[in-house]
Amino acid sequence: MPVIIESGLHDSVMRHPRYEIHHSRDNYDDYRPFPTKMEPVALHHHQFYEVFYFISGNITYFVENRAYHLNPGDLLLISPLELHQPMFVPAFGFYERIVLWLEESLISDLSTAGISLFDCFYRGHSKKSNLIHIPKQMQTSMQTLLDNLCVEMQSPTALSPLMERALITQILCQLNRYATDTPKTDASFSRMPAPVAAVIDYINENLGDDLSLETLAAQCYFSKQHLLRTFRSAMGLSVHQYIQKKRLLTATQYIQNGCSPKEAAILCGFSDYSVFYRAFKKEYGFPPSKLAKQP
Repeated sequence: MPVIIESGLHDSVMRHPRYEIHHSRDNYDDYRPFPTKMEPVALHHHQFYEVFYFISGNITYFVENRAYHLNPGDLLLISPLELHQPMFVPAFGFYERIVLWLEESLISDLSTAGISLFDCFYRGHSKKSNLIHIPKQMQTSMQTLLDNLCVEMQSPTALSPLMERALITQILCQLNRYATDTPKTDASFSRMPAPVAAVIDYINENLGDDLSLETLAAQCYFSKQHLLRTFRSAMGLSVHQYIQKKRLLTATQYIQNGCSPKEAAILCGFSDYSVFYRAFKKEYGFPPSKLAKQP
């Protein structure tokens, strides 16, 4: 059965149990007349892991302080703690990709005592890279696995749960092989100014400390005004908005790992719990206590 190729940009809500996958193709001309850019996607994150397989188009993908101009067959592996955003570059033709979302519990269940299938998402972090170049001769094989999983989700049968588990296991095993066997190197950083990258690194490493504009400006040797302009131009949001998103995201991880909401707020730099509570509820639509583990 052929895969149903979808169109349109998907929201970040997983509706299928434990995983979700979409093979999508969009004509740039269907969005806005060339050379106007496609509708932008806001900087965001998920509570699940993402595998982004790029097939065609013209796109620069931002993950934290890294910018990747993707080539056909490239893979991005994105963990729940990483803010990310695709930026569409004016082009003719099609923007085509396959996006696979995986819940942490599913990857954990498929791992064994001696083999962690999470490794591919974290192995390259010492090099600050999310990118895997799949060998050209293996690209068809990877796309076939992903499309077969699409078919199981789109047209389920009695055997689909077993097929899904087998396909996801095979996909993750292949990703871990690629992450181990092929060098992970970053693409061009031409759209991510070095001072902005330095500030993002500092923010991520010091979320619980003073992140005033004065402190951040001193890290990149910019004036406060120049930092504000450069950061917004590169990231599409203000320094304050980025810090808030990153602190809230990290707080969700602390709460899910057993911290109380108040402890998580303090660890992430919120001195006033009421400020944290309001910001959390505005960002996620529910109170932080909803994430707390029940005794």
